[in-house]
Amino acid sequence: MAPYIKFLPVLLLSSSDDISPDTYLTAQQVGFLLAFLSLINFVSSTLIFGPLMDKLAAKKKSYRVPFLLSFIPPTITATIILLLYLTNNPPLPHQPLLVPLLSLFSLTTVGPATILETIAILDTANTQTSYGSLRLYGALGWGVCSYLSGIVADYIDKNDRDTLASITYGFFIVCSVVSMGAVVGDHYWGRRGGETEESAAEPNEPLLDIDDIETPPQSVDEGEGEGETKTILAAPLILLTANLLITGICVSFVESFLFTYISSTYPTSTSSFLGFLIFVMTLFEVPIFVYSKQLIAYVGVQNIFTLSHVCYILRVVAYTYVPLNRIYFFAFLEPLHAFVFAAMMCAAVEAGRTLGGTEKAQGTIQALLRGVYYYIGLGVGSVIGGTLIDLESYHFMYRAGGVGLFVWAIAFRVIDCFVKR
Repeated sequence: MAPYIKFLPVLLLSSSDDISPDTYLTAQQVGFLLAFLSLINFVSSTLIFGPLMDKLAAKKKSYRVPFLLSFIPPTITATIILLLYLTNNPPLPHQPLLVPLLSLFSLTTVGPATILETIAILDTANTQTSYGSLRLYGALGWGVCSYLSGIVADYIDKNDRDTLASITYGFFIVCSVVSMGAVVGDHYWGRRGGETEESAAEPNEPLLDIDDIETPPQSVDEGEGEGETKTILAAPLILLTANLLITGICVSFVESFLFTYISSTYPTSTSSFLGFLIFVMTLFEVPIFVYSKQLIAYVGVQNIFTLSHVCYILRVVAYTYVPLNRIYFFAFLEPLHAFVFAAMMCAAVEAGRTLGGTEKAQGTIQALLRGVYYYIGLGVGSVIGGTLIDLESYHFMYRAGGVGLFVWAIAFRVIDCFVKR
């Protein structure tokens, strides 16, 4: 998914080098398209795949079959898009095929992502592993595939966006087929090893105890089921959701428009360099994911959120001061992503696990939190960012993002003090 998500704005945004710039989109139009795709992702994640995972968890059913089946629709859609590019009929921004194809692709890719994320989260409740120790493999795949996509695209044709698009969809198809093979192999190995679907270890204690985050005594009792009380702590969960939303809006300025900023501003930029930046940011995520349990225990959830805010502000403000002949400076800024995303997301997952009730509700709760950050936050932020770029400039957008998150960082700590009372 990494090459598709990261390079999509580059494939759609109009550039001064285009022979027919009207064929492509403005930054604001790209922002609205990304917001529309994010809305589709959020609805399907929270209304379809999240509840599906809850039902499977309640019935103690295996996730292998739905996980395997979830790869088929996006693989077929990616194959159709790839064939259009290979036959010189690419779904350009102003062609009628673009929105339906991208909408279908976005809708279908949510399934594997949501199911895999929920499996990782539920696995932390049944084993001694942390969420980060499982998530780090996704980070490595994200970085390696992005870098390889950029290298191959530059090798074939450095200046052709259609080549880059073909490579990104081709990589998705290959990785999807490999993933399906891995699921089948895991099922076969599990049966040979005598694994049973209902076997599970005793649940591990959550990384966060309710007392550790000093939640208020008031809570909302949602009822009882099978001997355990499902209690959702309303105020802390609302604050957590608000933080993910506002942070997601600001982070979208980087996620949606960093590559278009570099491509349009720095003449020496290449696809391989853009892919290398993703590789750098994911490489520095690895130690955060590996030691996420210790980091949460010693630093604390709220302090991790604040650290994430500070790193984001430093990062985006520094973007606006990178000289045109020093493009490699970006590589020294991207390690901050480890705290902006990896540390923050690990803390949010553990907080959501503690605040969001029983294990049987985790599919919906985690899909909601994930959707608020990845889909609503990034979608709304893409519209705001694209509008700021068209009205002002990239520099204005990044500095506005830094100021906006600075204000929220202060408000977050103040509100958190009242929530703890």
